[in-house]
Amino acid sequence: MSEIVRAEIASSWQRARRAGLRPADSATLFSVSEVDRRSRLLAAATPVLDRMENMLAGTGFCVLLADRDARLVDMRFGSHQVHDVVAEVGVQIGRSFTEETSGTNSIATVHALRSPIAVRGGEHYIDELKRFSCYGHPLHHPVSHRIEGILDITFLQSDDNPLLAPLLAQAAHDITERLLEQTQTGEHLLLRHFQRAGARRRGAPVVAIADEVVLENASAGQLVGPADHTALRALTDGAMNRRGHVPRVMLSSGYAASLRWERPEGGGFVIEIDLLDDGTAVLNALDRATRDAIVSELDRHEGNKRGTAEALGMSRTTLYKRMHELGIDG
Repeated sequence: MSEIVRAEIASSWQRARRAGLRPADSATLFSVSEVDRRSRLLAAATPVLDRMENMLAGTGFCVLLADRDARLVDMRFGSHQVHDVVAEVGVQIGRSFTEETSGTNSIATVHALRSPIAVRGGEHYIDELKRFSCYGHPLHHPVSHRIEGILDITFLQSDDNPLLAPLLAQAAHDITERLLEQTQTGEHLLLRHFQRAGARRRGAPVVAIADEVVLENASAGQLVGPADHTALRALTDGAMNRRGHVPRVMLSSGYAASLRWERPEGGGFVIEIDLLDDGTAVLNALDRATRDAIVSELDRHEGNKRGTAEALGMSRTTLYKRMHELGIDG
């Protein structure tokens, strides 16, 4: 393994230590959450995973798919034996494999670095993972370039094979190609839903948001700014239901509003905005600028509060306080 990869492994160990994780800890200590089986990631990945499952049948390999939060959303196994072995160390749908919960591995460290990596045997931070080796590859959306997930192949250390890395890279490429196809189809469906909502509401504010698309009618344009686009994405991103309601949010214009949103089949969200007559004061220019800066940095750091606070030159305590004061969710 090259020196640069060893440096990446060492840095990963340091991050795990700083998070308070110990080598004797286990991923089974951390909770399991529900996953969205209708997500665009799973829709794009399922045919590719089916193909890999057939290729690896009868072997000691397993393929793991994690979402953008490093949470496992699909798993495929070459045999019942490998399923049982990885289940012992906490590999389960809905469990998060970040460096804070599982140390150095090819899901957590790819999630941290946003680049492919192999983690072999003793390079794992958690002791119970040291008998495994794994390759991981990020899944970047081909339009937005944001991370959509991580594809991983895991096996007992003795089963390593130089063909696994190119196999995984090709599978990751195939998934991102399918994400691109989804985007092209989804944009047409999103436009249709946006137009229908606008006609039904007779000019009341409507916004439609997808990866690289923002549509808004004239009344929404007077209320909603770029910072709100980021906040609206955060409110609806990862939502598991087709429809939802948010009773109160603060817009960057200073107005409070309620939101109703719907997710068309092709992806994205159509959001209907209704102002609340609750005496909310309009934010002053300084507060609006502060809010825009915080939302922008949160988006740039993909929700990471530590990185956002450092970029803004404030403590995390101050960041949380200002987020609460300015109506920023997260």
